[in-house]
Amino acid sequence: MTDGGFSQAIPARKPACCACRRPAVRPRLCAAIAVYSPFKHWGIGAVTTAGIGGLGRVAIRTARAIGAHVVAFTTSAAKADNAKRRGA
Repeated sequence: MTDGGFSQAIPARKPACCACRRPAVRPRLCAAIAVYSPFKHWGIGAVTTAGIGGLGRVAIRTARAIGAHVVAFTTSAAKADNAKRRGA
C-alpha cells in the first residue's frame, strides 16, 4: 500500500515495474495507483467521492472497474453529468 503524496519510494517486484517514457501518462498512472492500492487493500464494495476533480474522476473509474458501487458529491451540474457517464 502506498502513502499517496507522502511516499518517498514504493517497494515493488521488478516484474511489476515499467519505464514510462511518456511524461503525460505519469500523473495519470500515479493517480490510478493512489486510488487502486487502498481499494484493493481494504476490499471495498462501495466508494463515495467528494468532488469530481482529478483524483475523483480516477477514483470513479477505478472503483467501477473493480465492481464497486460509486456515489459522487459535487455542486456542479456539468461535473454531475460527467460522474454519471463514468459510472457514479
